[in-house]
Amino acid sequence: MSAPLRASLGAGVSAGASDFQTVSDIREIQPGDTVKTGAASEAEILWGDLGVSRVAENSEVVIDDAPRDVSGEGAVIRLKVNAGRVWNRMLKLLDLESSMQVQTSDVVATVRGTSYGIIKKPNCTEAAVTESVVGISSGGSENEVLL
Repeated sequence: MSAPLRASLGAGVSAGASDFQTVSDIREIQPGDTVKTGAASEAEILWGDLGVSRVAENSEVVIDDAPRDVSGEGAVIRLKVNAGRVWNRMLKLLDLESSMQVQTSDVVATVRGTSYGIIKKPNCTEAAVTESVVGISSGGSENEVLL
C-alpha cells in the first residue's frame, strides 16, 4: 500500500531514520517510512476514503502498517509517534477487522472511527477525543481506558 502524503515546505520522508527527503507537494509513502516535520511545516497523510492524519510541526511519525487498499474492508493502520503531535480524522469503519492504532513510547490508542489527537511529550503522552470513543492503554488491552 502507498498512501498519499501531502506536505508543506520543510516536511520530509524517509524509509529509515536518516536521509530525509524534503517534500513540498504530494508523494506516496509506504509502511516503514518516517514522516518528519520541522518548524513551520506540516504534513497530511491521506488514507483514501478512511480518513486523514495531520502531522504538526516539529513532529516525527513512523508508518508501521497501512492497508494495501485504502477503500476496502480489513484496513489496519498503525502509526508510531516518536515526537510531536498527530491529529487523526477517521471515518466510521464498519467491519470489525478495520482499525487505526497510534502508539507512543508509553501508550497505545486504538480506534475504529473518530476524531482524536495524540501529543508525544518528553515524559508523557496526551490524548484528546472530539467524537466517539478511543481506547488508551499503557500495556495491554487489560489496562485499557476509554476516553
